Amino acid sequence: MLFTPTQDKVLALAGLVQSGKLVTQLAAEPVHDEAALRASASSLLCMHPESMDEVYGSAQGVYMGLETIATLLKGKGLQSMLAKELIRYLMSMDQLADRLSESASTRSIIEKGLYELNSRFSTLLDSSLADKQDDSMVAEYDAFYAGIGTLYQKSLSQLAPKIIVRGAKGYLQDEQSVSRVRTALFAGVRAAYLWHQQGARRWHLVFARRAYADIAGRLMLKN
Repeated sequence: MLFTPTQDKVLALAGLVQSGKLVTQLAAEPVHDEAALRASASSLLCMHPESMDEVYGSAQGVYMGLETIATLLKGKGLQSMLAKELIRYLMSMDQLADRLSESASTRSIIEKGLYELNSRFSTLLDSSLADKQDDSMVAEYDAFYAGIGTLYQKSLSQLAPKIIVRGAKGYLQDEQSVSRVRTALFAGVRAAYLWHQQGARRWHLVFARRAYADIAGRLMLKN
């Protein structure tokens, strides 16, 4: 059936969910999963993928997203404030992906901008760099996030509805934190866009939530 999940659909949804989880961390918590952020950000440099494995390297690149799918779609913790905020971000990014599909001019801006970022930061496609913490690598990723954040402002931020991020004022007023939030949002909208390209829609989860959760669980066991 149309809403039956494939592995690629689950990986794309995991990319969206991971981005939402990162936004909740970056906006309100003192620490975030930097390896997950790097994997999500680097996925934007994979311009014309033939599969989701190519986008994320492997299921490891969206492990946090898979873990969250397995928890949320089995109904665990859905009533917590954190889960409700996460779901709000997911729905907002999913809506923005719909608007993106209707705006050829925005897609053109994004494609040009991502090609430029790819020419500057193509080495970051190497997934083995995700855990490196030396000063030069941290600075390289900071510059990458800043570039993505600027592109987000020029493109997705111009579409409606705008995504309202809630969190601690100290984080949301810090330039580096804001760039990271925009990076996570950008990666999430792109993941939702790829999910839609495979024929998936939000309402399919009403019928296939258990199947999505089961495939997510199996993918986690492979890593």
